[in-house]
Amino acid sequence: MLTWVAVRAYRRLHSPEPVGGFPMIRWFLCLLVASWGLSGTAQAADERPPPEERTFFRPLRVGLCGGYGIDCSWASYRVEVSGRWVGVGAHALLIPIESGAHVKAFFLPPQHTAQVSWRPYGFAGRIWSINAQRGTGGGLGADVHLTSSKMLLLQPSVSMWEWRRRHSDPDRRGMKRSLDVGGSLSVMAAF
Repeated sequence: MLTWVAVRAYRRLHSPEPVGGFPMIRWFLCLLVASWGLSGTAQAADERPPPEERTFFRPLRVGLCGGYGIDCSWASYRVEVSGRWVGVGAHALLIPIESGAHVKAFFLPPQHTAQVSWRPYGFAGRIWSINAQRGTGGGLGADVHLTSSKMLLLQPSVSMWEWRRRHSDPDRRGMKRSLDVGGSLSVMAAF
């Protein structure tokens, strides 16, 4: 049964026909709820994190990003909710013609110094565009919290994704595919 559900979900996400409704909003809300739930279960109730991690861990991040990647398109607004090991985020261009969502997993514990805390992550995401383009891919990045308060957050990342575009020739059906590689940098405030 689980295999059948996974195959149907994969086919629906990768079908050339557009999916009706608001797929990005539903997908993002499901990831947001899952991330928020996992953020509380990652730590037992009787454990207390070390003092440097108490100031480091700030789950809500809001800011701007720039670059060319699956987790950030050109110059975008960016919002994230991040648990201890899993996070979700969304971005939208300042001119609203493209948006995207991503999920990320932190695969190492945070490293701390007096002024800098950082932890690497892997991510997967999707971009939607108003001209019937969509991209799916993933990459690697890092959360770099600066200053002693750890509220200033930089997120450099590199990513690779596949674009699916409609053919410009009306006689041709289906999608044209291309592979892109890029990188981005986010400057965010963590709360």
